Amino acid sequence: MGACGASPRRIFIHLFLNTRLAGTIALVAAVHLLGGHWVVLQTVAWSGMFAAYTQDFSLGAAIGKTFDGGDPCSLCDAVKTGRDQERDAPFAESNTKLDAVLTKAVALASPASAPSTSLGDVTKKKFPSAVSGPTRISTTPFSS
Repeated sequence: MGACGASPRRIFIHLFLNTRLAGTIALVAAVHLLGGHWVVLQTVAWSGMFAAYTQDFSLGAAIGKTFDGGDPCSLCDAVKTGRDQERDAPFAESNTKLDAVLTKAVALASPASAPSTSLGDVTKKKFPSAVSGPTRISTTPFSS
């Protein structure tokens, strides 16, 4: 047993499962960001169309009718509409205003055995404006 009471095997299994879960979540997020959800939906639509066409037509004819684009199913239409809307959507513009407040530097008491130079003295010499008082900075993204 380790110092914390858990065996090395349990620690390894715990880390493996957490790493695997995090990797899976990252993979799903990346696929979604790259538009993979449309590929999955289109594959489901083609599978359904192919299954329906194989009941009435030969295998070759079913494949041809599935991928010819002449008679798309409702899911194919929904995927096409969704892709087009996503492609034509403008990027969101940020109108947020960022506010930052800078405060005075804090001087910490030094131990008795250390030299008596305080942080405030060093800061005043190198950056006089940093200890002069609170400063409010307001920036707007993309302002000219």
